[in-house]
Amino acid sequence: MRLAWNGASLRVPGDWEPARLGKSYLFLEDGTGPVLECKWTAAKKQLSPDAAVKRLARESGARIEPIEENALRPAWKKALADADHAAFAWKSPHMEGLGAVFRPDGGGPLTVLRFYRPLRPEKDAGEPFTSHAPIWDEVLGSYRRHDGEERAPFELYGIRLLAPQGRALKTFSFKPGAFEIEFEGGRESLTYARFAPAEAILRGKTLEGWTRAAFSLGNNDSALPLASPPDHADNPAMLFASPGPGNPLYRGLLRAACAVSGRKRFTGGIVRHYLKHNRILCLTARGTRPISPERLAALEKDYGTF
Repeated sequence: MRLAWNGASLRVPGDWEPARLGKSYLFLEDGTGPVLECKWTAAKKQLSPDAAVKRLARESGARIEPIEENALRPAWKKALADADHAAFAWKSPHMEGLGAVFRPDGGGPLTVLRFYRPLRPEKDAGEPFTSHAPIWDEVLGSYRRHDGEERAPFELYGIRLLAPQGRALKTFSFKPGAFEIEFEGGRESLTYARFAPAEAILRGKTLEGWTRAAFSLGNNDSALPLASPPDHADNPAMLFASPGPGNPLYRGLLRAACAVSGRKRFTGGIVRHYLKHNRILCLTARGTRPISPERLAALEKDYGTF
């Protein structure tokens, strides 16, 4: 399964899920506990990988032992060949694993990948981490940076999108059944949200009724069924706008006020019910001028579920 978040991506087993997120941080767990910590920094004054390993030992409280280059697993040598790097083994009272700190030779964020497994001294006698190392090899080898790309991929919690061009990640939140990511740039912000299970959310409601309630739409706002392209023929959608297009005089006055104040008073979006996946995906734009249906449709092409 591919996992992508704010400039980084990697492939992980299907039961590895994000348990904690930061703008430059991922902490993954499976059904038994922690499995991977990934963090990166683009600070101007960066530590060397060796110094970063020493700092990790101080901050984590774990016992950390550097791994010499000639003792690296072949897969790790290959994955780290083009990076300034330092590998290590670590152990705490209840967990242990392997890890690496690295930075591409061409420059870029200093990245820390630390793999976890429960401390089981009776297992893997002779060669440490025999049962886990092949999976760790694959995950490390799949790690990619997307810093030079105009639109970084995001892929987690069942949603897949490309960051809107010229927009930076502003906020995000995850609650049971609801995940939201907001990007901002200039005088417009874009929010991508996923709600599930749709069957329970929509019980006793139409998609229009839910849309109006979820986005607090009033009499001057519009929410209309959206004709879907062929690839969304089985996924009904609503197009909404606040204020709606039915009052051009009010919209004109509001746009003039926004131009002066810079406040984002226009809202538009698409709400789509993915029947097969039992999810509702929402794309919402807020800006200082009306958001056209054509722009929303273009943005939605790069947003979907899996």
